[in-house]
Amino acid sequence: MQKKLLFLWLTALGTFILSPCFTLAQASGENTITYSSPYDKFVDITIQSHNGLPRFGDVHYVRGKTPPTNPRAYNELLKMKYLESAYADMDKEIITTYNQSRSGDKQLEHSYIAQSQLRILAGNICTENELKKYFCPEKTTTPCTFTDRYGQRKVLGYWGGDRGNLFAQTRSYTSFVKANLSELQQWSKSMFKDDKEIGYMVGRTYVTESYDFKNKGYWIKAQLGGGSILISDLRFVPYGQKQNNLTRLKFLLPITPDQAKSFGLQHRSPVFIATKVKVYPVKGAQSSSDRVAFAYELLTTTLEVFRNPALTDKIGEIDFESALTKY
Repeated sequence: MQKKLLFLWLTALGTFILSPCFTLAQASGENTITYSSPYDKFVDITIQSHNGLPRFGDVHYVRGKTPPTNPRAYNELLKMKYLESAYADMDKEIITTYNQSRSGDKQLEHSYIAQSQLRILAGNICTENELKKYFCPEKTTTPCTFTDRYGQRKVLGYWGGDRGNLFAQTRSYTSFVKANLSELQQWSKSMFKDDKEIGYMVGRTYVTESYDFKNKGYWIKAQLGGGSILISDLRFVPYGQKQNNLTRLKFLLPITPDQAKSFGLQHRSPVFIATKVKVYPVKGAQSSSDRVAFAYELLTTTLEVFRNPALTDKIGEIDFESALTKY
């Protein structure tokens, strides 16, 4: 009896230690956030941030200068969480092929979507050692590589890395499902707690005309961000007349003539807008596609305006509720 109780206690302790909700860690630094992998066969996920929160929309990338990130892994792991109905119908023993004549078969369609998404997720989130187990041909003299010359993960087309051998593909697929599916699904559940995430939406826009000496400022097009490599299907949900017209209007960014002279902005000069938002999944929009839909709402009326994509050179703010506007 004591041994049985000890076994149960150790099992519960192991579950506690391995559970993603306890091992998920966010380390902010160099304008990035890292979500630590709860399992050593998956890589950590690092994304760009602003003010310690996730950066959605426009991202800043300069090879060799900006810290390395893997937003595709974030996108796919988040997508897995909200493809529950597709994964519930996924065939775990046989690879599902798309058949146009059976396009009305919802279970078949779900299985195809889930298997395709799982393969893409695996390619972005597994360590190279783990990928070698399931995506290298069984008989090959050529070393397997999973990154391109730019250091980005390649798109994996076939389980087992063998296009013509369905038996090898099936062995690879079923082995991967048994070893990794439940753990990936557990990790995905730690994403978007309470089905939402607070972050910053960043949009690239421009100065619409030369400096306005009469109104003492620059006219800025209020371009907000949207879908990107971090969340591929993301749209703005406006509330009220002001927000409905937000992207149609030009807003005056108050700048003194002396400041304008130092900034040196001209007509069509690029600028970047950052604003705090709440991102959430759109219910019911993910039932028939692998493009899980998300939306975002503004949490503030303030638009921060920056001269550079790194968001380190701030030139001012626009309160769209009270700012001077025109079409």
